[in-house]
This record gives sequence, structure tokens and C-alpha cells, in this order.
Amino acid sequence: NLLICWVAGFTGGTTQTPVTPSGWSSAVTATTTYANSTIFYTVAAGGDAAPTIALISGTYWNVMLGEFSGGVTTSPLDQYGSATGTALTETSTCASADSAAGELVICLGTIRQTTTATNTLADSLNNGATVTDTTNNSTSIARHHSLGYGVTTGNSAADANAWSAASGTASGASSAVASFKAAIF
Repeated sequence: NLLICWVAGFTGGTTQTPVTPSGWSSAVTATTTYANSTIFYTVAAGGDAAPTIALISGTYWNVMLGEFSGGVTTSPLDQYGSATGTALTETSTCASADSAAGELVICLGTIRQTTTATNTLADSLNNGATVTDTTNNSTSIARHHSLGYGVTTGNSAADANAWSAASGTASGASSAVASFKAAIF
């Protein structure tokens, strides 16, 4: 099985990246001075414990752990991409097309807004992948994230995650996407 850890990070204006947990690998990270999107992974070895993501002073980490069963190889990472900026829409794109259809695509978007805004963050994947998202969409905070996954049905283009926020002004935004060679589900 493949274990995935999504880390959406927010800071007060200093670039901070979470430390890679022991026994895990970093698939991709996208960092600005206000927002961080990092995807960690490991191949399950039995009896695995959730990773410890160390808190850095002045940061907020939103973390999600997922386990995907299937024919995972010892080197499961296929492609990855990232994007950063201050736009209400960010698109991260992998370097090239997947080696095959049926790959697991993990996506993550974070936005730190300068003012509290009503927001609906939503991911969109290509290559026929339907996104399953977990978000903290709300009107009460200036930190929003979207953590998602999908399985491709084609591989005609490089995997891309395009997420968009509904309103507000961004002080920092980041997006990350990674595909894994795994016959999931």
C-alpha cells in the first residue's frame, strides 16, 4: 500500500517548509513566504505509524494522512509539479505525461489571504481523473486549503491540478501535484 501525507502550511511572512518525517520521502513542495504545499509518501511496510510533522514556531500546519491499496512499486513516484504566487487561481503541472493510465494523482492547494474571505477552494485534475477533495472552506479564517486525489483514465498530457479560490486577496498561494505508479483500487 502507498501512504500519502498532505501538509498545507501557513506562516506569518517567513518561508517555512516542514521537515520530512523519518522513513518518508518528499514528493513535491511548493513554498512562498505565506503558503506551503508539501506531499510526503512512503510504501507501507506493515505496522506503520502516522508521521510526525514538527510544528515550527509561527506556522499552522493542516495535515491529512491517506492510505491507498494496490500494486505499489518500490519507487512509486512518477511525476510531480508545483506553482506559487499570489493569484486566486494556481495551476501546478507535472514535468511530462504519466508512464501509463490508471495512476494515482495527489493534489494540494493552499492560500493565505490578506483578509478573511468567503471561500470555496476546488481542485480540478485532467487526464480523466475525478477529484475527491477535503477542504476547510469557510468564511471565518484567512487560511484555506484543498487536499485531494484522483485516478487517471488516460495519460495523453502531463497531469495538472488547477485550483481556484472564490474571492478575497491572496498574500501567498501554492499548489502541488504528484502522480504515482500504482494500480489503485
